[in-house]
Amino acid sequence: MDDAEFLALAQRAAELGVPMLLHTNEPVGHKYPGKGQLPLAAIYAFIKAAPNLKLILAHWGGGFPFYELMREVRKAAANVYYDSAASPLLYSPQIFRTVVDIVGSEKVLFGSDFPLLLYPKRQTEPGYALLLDEIRGLGLSAVEFANIMGNNAERLLTGETSPG
Repeated sequence: MDDAEFLALAQRAAELGVPMLLHTNEPVGHKYPGKGQLPLAAIYAFIKAAPNLKLILAHWGGGFPFYELMREVRKAAANVYYDSAASPLLYSPQIFRTVVDIVGSEKVLFGSDFPLLLYPKRQTEPGYALLLDEIRGLGLSAVEFANIMGNNAERLLTGETSPG
């Protein structure tokens, strides 16, 4: 991630206001197809090297939101967003409430990895209903839920800078 060409791509994306997504994973837990080994320290170095880049970290940033409890990380990660794809396969539903409490609902993006079966023991067809029911049951406010379900993505993709 410190390759000059990759950093030039990130710089150009930042200039154009185009977000970049990194496929991040949790460094612990079970193995699965597509699970990479991108160290959180490398992600942090990249965030600091490209401070104006709107960066989306897939799969809850591999746990990176928890480091935003450190003031210097929160400051550096001002333009970082967290995608919730594959949540039921990796985390309990409380991940939504926990991350919103740490970084704010303005930095969470709904992701599904559709058409992946998110509940393989309970689903025979891909769908969002079970996941959405779990999220609705977490006590998120209407604004938090709307931010996660689309408002944040709209702001991110249209270049709007302030929520709601």
